[in-house]
Amino acid sequence: MVSATLTQVSQYLIRILMISAVLSFSPAAGLITGMSHAESPVTDTPVSPESSSKQPPQRCVVVSVPLPITLSVGQQIQRSLQVFAAETPAGTTVESRPIVMLEFQTWKTETGSSSDLGACLGLAEFLTSPAMSRTRTIAYISGDKKSGAAIKGQLKGHAVLVAIACSQIVMENNTAIGEAGAAQQSDASYIGDIYRGIAEKRYALPVEVVLSMLEKERGLFRVTTEEEVVLVGEVELNAMESAGKVVHADTLAPANQRAILTSEQLNEYRLIAHRVASKTELARKLGVAPDQLSADASGGGTWRALTIKVPDYLDQRTARWVVRSIKPAVGRHKANLLFLEMQDSVGDLEAGVILGRAIAAIDSADVKTVAVIKESARSGAALAALACDQLILRKTATLGGFEPAPGPNQNRPHTVTDSYRQSFRDDSQSIADVSGKDWSVMAAMIDDEVELARYREKQNGDIRLMSVQQWESLNDADQWQLLGVVDTVGGISADLLKQTGVAASVIEKDDEIKAIYQLVRDPKVLAPTASDRWVQSLAAFLTSPAIASLLIMGAFLLISTEMSAPGLGVPGFLGTLCLLGFFWAQYFDGNAEWFEILLFVIGVVFILMEIFVIPGFGVFGIGGTVMVCVSIVLAAQSFLVPLNIRDVEKLPNSLFPLVGAGFGVVAAAFLLPRIIPDTPFLKNVILSPPRPPELDLGGSKDTEATADFSDLLGSQGTAATKLMPSGRGQFGDRICDVITQGQVVEKGEAIEVIEAVANRVVVKKV
Repeated sequence: MVSATLTQVSQYLIRILMISAVLSFSPAAGLITGMSHAESPVTDTPVSPESSSKQPPQRCVVVSVPLPITLSVGQQIQRSLQVFAAETPAGTTVESRPIVMLEFQTWKTETGSSSDLGACLGLAEFLTSPAMSRTRTIAYISGDKKSGAAIKGQLKGHAVLVAIACSQIVMENNTAIGEAGAAQQSDASYIGDIYRGIAEKRYALPVEVVLSMLEKERGLFRVTTEEEVVLVGEVELNAMESAGKVVHADTLAPANQRAILTSEQLNEYRLIAHRVASKTELARKLGVAPDQLSADASGGGTWRALTIKVPDYLDQRTARWVVRSIKPAVGRHKANLLFLEMQDSVGDLEAGVILGRAIAAIDSADVKTVAVIKESARSGAALAALACDQLILRKTATLGGFEPAPGPNQNRPHTVTDSYRQSFRDDSQSIADVSGKDWSVMAAMIDDEVELARYREKQNGDIRLMSVQQWESLNDADQWQLLGVVDTVGGISADLLKQTGVAASVIEKDDEIKAIYQLVRDPKVLAPTASDRWVQSLAAFLTSPAIASLLIMGAFLLISTEMSAPGLGVPGFLGTLCLLGFFWAQYFDGNAEWFEILLFVIGVVFILMEIFVIPGFGVFGIGGTVMVCVSIVLAAQSFLVPLNIRDVEKLPNSLFPLVGAGFGVVAAAFLLPRIIPDTPFLKNVILSPPRPPELDLGGSKDTEATADFSDLLGSQGTAATKLMPSGRGQFGDRICDVITQGQVVEKGEAIEVIEAVANRVVVKKV
């Protein structure tokens, strides 16, 4: 019997050696073994699915976890998990277990620090119960990619208990988990027992790591001894140091604070399953389609679809109209599915960035966005299409592509010029970060110098489109093998996009879309009406630099005129209309927001306070003037400060309205007093100050101006008016203008003349 077994083993070894020999001499061996990037064959021949070692896609469901976790939230999530677990067949192998991903909503600036312990415990116990044993649970901690903070997402409080109850923990870059006892009111020992019990069931994180997040005085240290590497608290560390066992110790969390560990730290010490840049990268690691990791906006119910038909040429004004219309239309129709339909669309580059940013910012848990390309989408339109959650193409459709260059050394139409190249690549990078897509594919849609190639992951056979620059930036670049360069000038085919995971589906006819999403009725179509187009034309006219400058100049000129002759008159009314026209047009065009409008209003209030309420050192006046000037400049541009060369080139247009405001103030101060009183029409609508009557003094001038009061020297009288310091004084029957030497004298108080020269009378208080 033993000899028979040895015979079988020897036969297996012989077979393995024969297969290895064949592979080593096979011309295609480089596709299987670790061939370097430079040695890879450059070919554009598609790899058939049959030749790939890729496993069949697993079933996957995403459960969104709002933060903080309350009793109602915990019950709702548990019901969703119960339904999924009941549908999972018995006897499922570990490798093919359906995936349940709990996506904590840490990107919405929530941390879960105030989560209810009872709700989290109930959910954690269910996740570790036999009911969920046939599934593979993943806790996914994401971050806000638009945030400029060093840590873009954190999971804290008792919500940590739910995360460690999952089979695995996956974290995005620059996220953190910890401080489980941050909002804990007591240090009851049973809470530590709860965390220890859940951690020992799953071991998604080591027990010592979990307890360091809960207990403030525990600390966390990674200790290297001669035999092993262990994680311990401060008490255990001191004991090991006393015994002389410590070779080296790293402090992960000091003993005076609860541990909060970043994804970089946990990944470095291999304490979590994966650290990824996006859900798309996680999908590749799990071997599932990227769209499977998107939250179901329908909640497992019915899709209510809305379609926006992109015109053949997508300009900036149309892109802004789409951005403004999406939110109200979604709310009006209660839509949870948005189609961006493109027939044969090419887009302005700026328009593609505007629409792409807006589409990528839509939360897929609320509204799922799908780009449908029937013939082609190029340049800016292609960039906007890739920002959607899913991409669907007809079989003959293409994505991207540029017309041939019109002459030597000239750029192709609808592609990036050299001066703008880096700024548009930065925009592509930011949109890709938010949408979780490959930035190089987006950049290749608008920049013909970005060269794409097909790469295959050696382990599972995934095919991916990337540029060389993106491939070099990958942490696992050695696991991706070059298959061939892709020609993007003529557009990328639908089949290749589907094969590389860029496209979710390829269809033969439009009716298949209804079948994919099981739509019970046709989508509502959102299109600009005649009034919308008229308003867009009006806004385009009013936002042109020349007209915007004239509006601001007219507003300041007319309002200054009204203030010089107070009263609600024609100038004030017309000036207010000019201001409304300027800010409305800029708001409609997507430049001005409520911040700029509020800044302008507050600035005007400060100026009026300086004039009428608290005259003094000019703090309110200067501050108000600066606020008004800044609001005018910001209202005429879509950026706060110039970030790239495109913003710098737009800056002069933003300054034109400010120049117009300056002209308006100058005209009101110096020209109007001389022009208006003599203008036949304007002198009837402007309240001019009354002119002094012409008196016949018999050839002499004002009697008081020519009078001589020198005889009043030394005389005493009373102040006929309050002297501040000038006013009127009465000396017997004579009343004349007097002035003190800076002294304030109340009306009726006694005064004495101390100087009298011609008509100048100086007095003092007696």
